Amino acid sequence: MLFALSGFLLSVVGSYFSPNIHIFLVSRVLQGAFICVAQIVGQATVADIFQPNERGRATAFFYAFYFMGSLVGPTVGGQLSYRFGWRSTFIVVEILAIVLFIFYILFVPKTHDYLSYCLASVLIRRV
Repeated sequence: MLFALSGFLLSVVGSYFSPNIHIFLVSRVLQGAFICVAQIVGQATVADIFQPNERGRATAFFYAFYFMGSLVGPTVGGQLSYRFGWRSTFIVVEILAIVLFIFYILFVPKTHDYLSYCLASVLIRRV
């Protein structure tokens, strides 16, 4: 997830500073690829962290932010582009992605603790 968010951050910077349409398009394709990875890994993180009886609510919460961004993004992005130019949307996206990156590091627990527990228990049994 950190790799995907880092790649997304770099591709947003690439879009902002793109000198021509070719670099801009490559940066936009990379943005789409990295944000898709982040979405898939986010779903896997929800599956790893929450118990099966809590997963439905957690998945709904996860997708609520996703769809809220899909609804609010064009409205806010259109106003930003109209008032401050098309590059302003990339500044806002970069700020939001940095905040998301920091929140992910601070608040999302490590996944696959169950596998670490199983490995540790196997090693203890052998001793």
